[in-house]
Amino acid sequence: FAAAFVAGVLSVLPTLLIVGLEDTLLHFKERGDLVSDLIFFTVGVGLREELAKLLLFLPLLPILRRKGTRLDALTCGALVGLGFAAEENISYLQQGLSTALSRFLTANFFHMAMTGTLASALDDFLRDREKFAADFSRTSVFIVGIHGAYDFLLSHDEYGGTYLAMTAFVFLTRMFLNAVEVARRRADRGLTPLHAFVFAVSLVVGVTLAYATLAVGPKLALGMMGAGLIGEGIIVYVFVRTLRTL
Repeated sequence: FAAAFVAGVLSVLPTLLIVGLEDTLLHFKERGDLVSDLIFFTVGVGLREELAKLLLFLPLLPILRRKGTRLDALTCGALVGLGFAAEENISYLQQGLSTALSRFLTANFFHMAMTGTLASALDDFLRDREKFAADFSRTSVFIVGIHGAYDFLLSHDEYGGTYLAMTAFVFLTRMFLNAVEVARRRADRGLTPLHAFVFAVSLVVGVTLAYATLAVGPKLALGMMGAGLIGEGIIVYVFVRTLRTL
């Protein structure tokens, strides 16, 4: 698990390499046009980040297949995503407190859910290529697509902006929880996912709010964290609704 987190931090390096290649060879960048920007954020941003994280997850798979369970594979994938998000959070802090507070509350879960779901699908595919090839393809397209759409909306207020981007968590949370539930059928039941998640969310939101309040005061802190708090609310709501049906 610790190695997975470190791998996630290191996955920023191939991401930056791909960014450089896209910029110098393809001149692939945001242009302010609807179609070209959708392509850029999906094929450029979404694909390169998910590919980089998955590449750093791959070295862990031989160990997981020998000694781990499907749940371990999903967890390690999620931790790779968390490592990537932790490194990314540093850049958010450099962009300013408002950006950091808004993205911090949602970006961690966002990357964990995407990479965890994708890693679980890859693990299934490598175990039985014929049976799970179509599932892996669908999962990959969905993850890259929702990643691109989320980043596109965050950069384009005229199409709904940050608040519309939060709807991505409805689909992503359900998909991630379904992957967790399938994996947990083969593992021992311990602390329920809902209890663990609510505790973790409460801790993260509480610490973030305390930090923001000390930095800019309670009113400005709540304003800066508005979109992030809405995103967290959506995630928790979908968690509760989905887990009741599983």
